[in-house]
Order: sequence, then C-alpha cells, then structure tokens
Amino acid sequence: MESLRDGLEALAAMEEAYKKRHGRYTDQLTDLASLTEDPLQFAKDVTNVFRFGSIIIQASAESYLITGQAQDANATESTIGGPPARFQ
Repeated sequence: MESLRDGLEALAAMEEAYKKRHGRYTDQLTDLASLTEDPLQFAKDVTNVFRFGSIIIQASAESYLITGQAQDANATESTIGGPPARFQ
C-alpha cells in the first residue's frame, strides 16, 4: 500500500512539473513519461507499482485526479488530486 501511495505522489509531482512547462495539467501518462530521461524505464517502474491499465488520469487546465490500483492481491485502489492546496 505504501508503494501505491508513493507512486501516486510521484505522478502528482510530475503533473505539477508538466503544468509548469505547458501551462496545464495532462490526462495522458505518455505526457508524464516524456518528462523523464528514460520513458521506457518509467513504464517499467509504473508496472512495478500499478496493475496494468489501472491508472486513470482526469485533468483540466486547473486540476487533476489520478487513480490507480496496486500490484497486490486485493488490487487496492487509491486516488490523489491536485493542485495539492485544493485537495488537502
């Protein structure tokens, strides 16, 4: 469960970085991967934390919501949203 939360927090940080560069959030995991030096390694890391195909990103210019399921027997699901100040 901790790695699921850590994974979601990492994706949230990438959303913030993406917005700084592009002026908006993205709903595409590939856009977030493009921020990394090695998108293929990013994809491997994502599949180590999340069940295949379980990441859902909803985004607008002003906010995002990311949901994913863990690689555990229960397929534990969690969600994170931002900007951080809005969802705390």
